[in-house]
Amino acid sequence: MLSIAFILLAAAGPEIVDVEGHRAQLQLWTDGRGHYIAAESNLAHVYYGDGKVLYETNPFATSSDGKVAAATLRDQRYDSQSQTELTRDKEGNLTVACGKRTTKMTPVAADKATPMLSSASFNRGPHIYKPYALARDNKGIYYFVDHGRYPDNERNFRVFVGQRGNMKEQKLSNIVHDSAGDIFATPTGDLRLIVGNPTVSEWVRGDTHTKLLDVPIEDNVPMIYNDLGVYKKLRLGTPCDDL
Repeated sequence: MLSIAFILLAAAGPEIVDVEGHRAQLQLWTDGRGHYIAAESNLAHVYYGDGKVLYETNPFATSSDGKVAAATLRDQRYDSQSQTELTRDKEGNLTVACGKRTTKMTPVAADKATPMLSSASFNRGPHIYKPYALARDNKGIYYFVDHGRYPDNERNFRVFVGQRGNMKEQKLSNIVHDSAGDIFATPTGDLRLIVGNPTVSEWVRGDTHTKLLDVPIEDNVPMIYNDLGVYKKLRLGTPCDDL
């Protein structure tokens, strides 16, 4: 088995994002309550934060005709029909939609925006983990695994076990991670995920093997982020953290 000391890498804090190629094109908007969005006029690059630290949001859909622009940001707390939407109108104002909530943001004057953008720290998102596997037994006990979302921490795994809303992180004593599947060993049992079609999941405690129902990640993203409890009060670095 591979040692946990080799597999579990310490997750560093959010790292600096290189914006020098488009920093000069960034504009700044605020809601007047200490929240800022920095973006190009076509919303191709979007950053959100308090003005001192701005987090990369990576729009996955944008449109612009030079007068108005729109962008869609990923926010895992919302389903696919209610993502974080940004719209820049003809007057240059920005409207942020988080589900049914909307917030209007106005441009920051250039004499204030320029020094703020020059001194701001542009960081990758503060949420450094992403879901890896989810399963449950027939009594409603969930088994959830996540891992690092960036290349420098993608082999950093965590395991949580418990009822929805009350899951507890498990201390890992060893991990096997290869093309055949995964074994996450904890002091109270082993979570085994065997890769296949479908994936076979089981919880092994001594000689007792409990088969688990595989719960597809892609169909349950809002539930994972809103209901499991693992990511309770987590900031994702998007406008919907506050707006």
